Amino acid sequence: MIRRFGIAIVMAVAATMLVGTSAASAEPQLLRVALYGENIATGGDHAYCRGAYGVRMVSPVGKRGVVRMTLLSHGFRGDGAAWKRDPHCRFLAIVSYTSSRTLFSENVIPVSFSSRPGERVVRDLAIGSGPAKIEVGTYARNSRVRLLQSYPLVFWTVIP
Repeated sequence: MIRRFGIAIVMAVAATMLVGTSAASAEPQLLRVALYGENIATGGDHAYCRGAYGVRMVSPVGKRGVVRMTLLSHGFRGDGAAWKRDPHCRFLAIVSYTSSRTLFSENVIPVSFSSRPGERVVRDLAIGSGPAKIEVGTYARNSRVRLLQSYPLVFWTVIP
């Protein structure tokens, strides 16, 4: 009797570990393979500002083929009087993606983060359902030429 009960508990724990459990969420995180991580360290447009931000992706309920991308600041810093006058680090986050709907499309997101961590920039991107490759990189804001300021992140995912 005790042996059967023990086996039942072990089986339940194993099933939970294989399948997983989580709290119900209206917008589930997209399952993805992230090459190079999910955080980008970058610089900005003035006063030697620098910092990092994270990239989060969810699939909004009721919007097929859409990805809601959130850029979440970890805090930015700068130097000197220019940073004290204007404590905002500005840059362009360029999201490029390839999916069943499109080939090498880009969305440019102007970003401005201050020294306070937790600031967010949220965009809905119509990428299309199915497998997709999404890249996020940081570019200079005050130049006509696209100057890469960070190594881009690459995500492989399936969009509902």
